Amino acid sequence: CLDGNVVLVSYDALCADPAFTLRRVGEAIGIDESRGLAAAAGRFRAPTGYDADGLNVDGKLLDRGSALHRELLARSIGAR
Repeated sequence: CLDGNVVLVSYDALCADPAFTLRRVGEAIGIDESRGLAAAAGRFRAPTGYDADGLNVDGKLLDRGSALHRELLARSIGAR
């Protein structure tokens, strides 16, 4: 949680283990509706991957983006 009003959710974690991650989301936002959240777990599928090498992205920019992504993941629900 960043503060009382913001909760980050790892999409990768949500797709990998939706029931666990949705349960953690419910806990974080203060709802106790586990059946409703558990029912939504079947909606999530692993995203389609892509090869970033063919995108011709500046290496420094890619490194900065990767560092930011790691920082956000560390603060997100689903991070283990």
